[in-house]
Amino acid sequence: TERGVVRIRGALGPDDVAYLKKALYLERSLAREAGEQMQAYDPNVHAVRPTSGRLHCVLRATRYEAAVVPFQRAWMPVVFGGMGGENFTSTAVDFAARVRRMKATSTPADAPQASSGSDDGGRDDLAGQMLRNPPEGVGRSRRLYCSEIQAVIADPLCDTQYWHIDNRARGLTVVLALSEASKEAGCTEVMPNSHQLLPDGETAGVFSTLRALKRFYGDAQRTEGTVLFDLKAGDCLIYDSRCFHRGTRNNTWLAQSSIIFRYDFEDTPPPGTTMMLSRFVKEGGALLAALADVYRSL
Repeated sequence: TERGVVRIRGALGPDDVAYLKKALYLERSLAREAGEQMQAYDPNVHAVRPTSGRLHCVLRATRYEAAVVPFQRAWMPVVFGGMGGENFTSTAVDFAARVRRMKATSTPADAPQASSGSDDGGRDDLAGQMLRNPPEGVGRSRRLYCSEIQAVIADPLCDTQYWHIDNRARGLTVVLALSEASKEAGCTEVMPNSHQLLPDGETAGVFSTLRALKRFYGDAQRTEGTVLFDLKAGDCLIYDSRCFHRGTRNNTWLAQSSIIFRYDFEDTPPPGTTMMLSRFVKEGGALLAALADVYRSL
């Protein structure tokens, strides 16, 4: 969507949720217990705690990947609809247009000269020469792929994350809730439209940044800055990888679990950012969220 975030209710049914929780040992009461069980079954599972009380277990290229991959079917139409499965380079698109013109016209001006042994009057022959000798870059395309699969467990009373992005370039993140995620139980807080602050494929110059800030300010007034997305088990949240977001504090005595799927193009893998940009998102997100709180209180 234009706001860069959408929520899908009931993406998976209760049976599917129960299967995933059992397969990933997410029925355990604490993140440490689930992580230990996952690594005992497959030592290739990499576990890390980016913030206190929140455990991320990387499932890509592990024995768990095959168990979770089939469930992507619930949201892949949205992913392909928003991103497209394959984007060809401008060189490839222009070349295809030239070939079509070659076949449609009798005397194409931009056709290469035919060799002495060929029929230089045939449009199909000329088009065939172009196809046999394409310019550099025609064979390349931007392919979409699943860059990350993570199981995330938020322990009781875990800390709120700092504001961050998943990729500097355009991509999509899917948060599949396997337990209730709410304001009290810890959910994902997103700043809608914030992806406009990081235009895809553009260098962030002064004027482009000012235009982006103007668009974001207008949209933020309508959405009141940030949104806490409550999810039931089986719901999923999809947002643009450039959207400012964070996981909030779990104020209950129950662990909250989810699976994160990331979709990016092969030529722009995550995170695609710098320390300076990460700092900007962290501090800028905190400032914008504080201003939104003030705006809501007026």
